[in-house]
Amino acid sequence: SLMTFLGFFCCFSGNLFAQAQLVPQALPYTQNFDALTPALTTMPEGLQGWTASNPSSVTTPSNFTTTGTIFGNKDLTANGSANSTTGAIYNYNKKIGFLNGGSFLDLSIGLALKTTGNSGIQVQYDAMVIRNATGVGTTPTTRINELVLQYRVGTTGDFITLPSTVYANTLVQKIGANDTDPQNNQIIKVILPSECDNQAVVQIRWISRQVSGAGSRSSFAIDNIIVGTDQT
Repeated sequence: SLMTFLGFFCCFSGNLFAQAQLVPQALPYTQNFDALTPALTTMPEGLQGWTASNPSSVTTPSNFTTTGTIFGNKDLTANGSANSTTGAIYNYNKKIGFLNGGSFLDLSIGLALKTTGNSGIQVQYDAMVIRNATGVGTTPTTRINELVLQYRVGTTGDFITLPSTVYANTLVQKIGANDTDPQNNQIIKVILPSECDNQAVVQIRWISRQVSGAGSRSSFAIDNIIVGTDQT
């Protein structure tokens, strides 16, 4: 009916346009998630899970989504592990990450920064896989995904991909276990472009794309975020 449609539209548009703005975090900023016990469902201040594409029409992105529209906030799902198979932003026990799947195939994690008075903004973090469905195993798949860091100045406009931060899952399968041990942990470090210097708000986000293959997806996670300047 018309009333049902209007009710759905209002609900959806509220999620689309009324998402809470992130509080920009002053530099230097560090977050090791040590206080994030597995049952917690609220992210530390400044961080937010986002749905980066319209969940009613999205297909697995073959390119990194760059549109700046946020189609809804996503809180943490507690007690994530290598055994978690539902698409969600997960609390992976002192680290956070996401698994694309189901109605949510373009998830991301955003962080807002205040860079006023600073230049040469350096972002460092650990990138890892928690669940890896790809490779030889009882349910082998061939899917390779990539995680990347993007940025934008302000709170509107498209995000820009930082190619030097690309990180991919491996061919070593890791599924069916309740552990949150990192697989293929890598330290990623990048200096943001100069347009990010001396800004009231710079938003960065971690997002993924499908590169090749098919089958079940792997999950990505991040930890030990450090944001400062190249002088610190």
